[in-house]
Amino acid sequence: MKRHLIFSALLCLGLASCADLDVPGLIASSSPGSNERFAVSKAYNDANGFRHISLSEDSYTFYAATDAHISATANGLTRFTSDYVADAGAAPFALFIGDAMDEKNNFGRFLETVRPISACGRTLFCTPGNHDLYFGQWTEYIKEMKTASYCFEVTVASGVTDLFICLDSASGTLGTDQRAWLENVLHRARMENLLSSYREKYRHTVIFTHTHFFKRDNSQGHTSNFNLEEGYDLEKLFSDYGVSLVISGHDHFFEDTYFKDVRFVTLGAINDTADEQFYYTFRVSDGSISLESHKL
Repeated sequence: MKRHLIFSALLCLGLASCADLDVPGLIASSSPGSNERFAVSKAYNDANGFRHISLSEDSYTFYAATDAHISATANGLTRFTSDYVADAGAAPFALFIGDAMDEKNNFGRFLETVRPISACGRTLFCTPGNHDLYFGQWTEYIKEMKTASYCFEVTVASGVTDLFICLDSASGTLGTDQRAWLENVLHRARMENLLSSYREKYRHTVIFTHTHFFKRDNSQGHTSNFNLEEGYDLEKLFSDYGVSLVISGHDHFFEDTYFKDVRFVTLGAINDTADEQFYYTFRVSDGSISLESHKL
């Protein structure tokens, strides 16, 4: 046991000498905690409201990617951006599911890489990952993104709406305040459906967040994973309120799982050091949400 402790201490000292790793942040984040971050997001949401997107068709395709971990290069994210912008039939929004950076001072490179999306009039909706909190980078992230816990709506030609909910799970927990907000959002959506005199307002509810709920392996170790109690609580909440799809990243392995009638999809990574790089497209229609992977 003593030998293991000495080895761990030496390993931490070695890692601490590497400027690219926030070793103290692996133990206690240098960014604010979940409730503090949610308070910032809620204040912005209360002042500015949520986005609403209207489409002229009943079905649409949106793009999604995660875990760019930008360091020396951003080739995978560049390809994702260019493919999305070149797809004239894609929805006017895409999702990025966290871990934009792999080193400090690289958030600007992330923003520059995805700038063509906003330049062509489309929106990239983002959620932070655990790497986006290292080195106190939450300050930089929220300055640019404004909010990390929010909703947006997509209304299609028939008049029904798909509800997208972004959750900040970068610390491996939602925290008590964000958890309460989430249930309130889901409850309001259910009540609007029940009170509708013609047809339900909401067709699909899609949740996207960085931390995954199921995992193929233990590649992430202890970092930013939901504990079993919170994971089960959220999985039950999603099921009770009829969530269609939960999209996450973090594990760098693709997984497509159904649990309690909810589909959980963990996306593979798009970072340049991955053995294989992927981004994904989701086709949303009345009866289903289909998925296609794109290997770079």
